[in-house]
Amino acid sequence: QHCLTIGSVITSGLYMQKTLTNDKLDKDRKKTLAVNQGLTFAVSTFGAYGLDKYVKGWWGKLTEKFAGHLLNDNKFVENFHKHMGVLRTMIVFGFVYRYFVPVVVTKPANWLCEKYLANKKAKAENNPKA
Repeated sequence: QHCLTIGSVITSGLYMQKTLTNDKLDKDRKKTLAVNQGLTFAVSTFGAYGLDKYVKGWWGKLTEKFAGHLLNDNKFVENFHKHMGVLRTMIVFGFVYRYFVPVVVTKPANWLCEKYLANKKAKAENNPKA
């Protein structure tokens, strides 16, 4: 959900930025289109989260029953809830903590570090006795 939302934020933001900097459109038209794009993003995001939350339980039960039927396993749903939830949690948290966040955070962390070091160097040059 959140990854899709981030992708939508980026896409909508780029559309809005491109619209606002488009020299072929008049000033009022630019603002109108940008507001339209922003509202479309907001309504779509809230709608998608709401719908996803609404169908989550129903969809999960349906797919569990369907998988049990295909596997010809009457205890599939019971075993799935007993054991597979742990596996899902391990995969999700492992991915987020050990891959996704480190990859995403590296560039901003490097940028912040460079800013800090530049600020520290500037202070040292301005106050050599410190």
